[in-house]
Amino acid sequence: MFNNDQINCNYHNKRAEIANSKLDESLKNYPYPYVVMKRSEYEANGAGDYTFVFDNRFQQGYNSYKYKGASKGRFSYFYFLDLKLNRQYRVFEKPESWTYRYGAVMKVLLKKLKK
Repeated sequence: MFNNDQINCNYHNKRAEIANSKLDESLKNYPYPYVVMKRSEYEANGAGDYTFVFDNRFQQGYNSYKYKGASKGRFSYFYFLDLKLNRQYRVFEKPESWTYRYGAVMKVLLKKLKK
């Protein structure tokens, strides 16, 4: 028998796996040099040569255990985090359910970058 935390973790892992494959595909259109890495990698290694991280408030909260799962009706903002200045630059806001819709998120981001 699984408890709720195990079910949420399994759901999260499956959704992340699907989302990662869509991210790989959508990044082919990203116009700037980039590296895809886990939050734990850039947090452990410091900023290094990297300047910005594209992130969202919900995912940040999920990784710090502040949120257990997306809630209907709640919104999360997506932003670039300046690793040198530790400053966020908000790009857009979407429902928390978009957290694992990497393909759709990248489509919105690419439109914003063209402006």
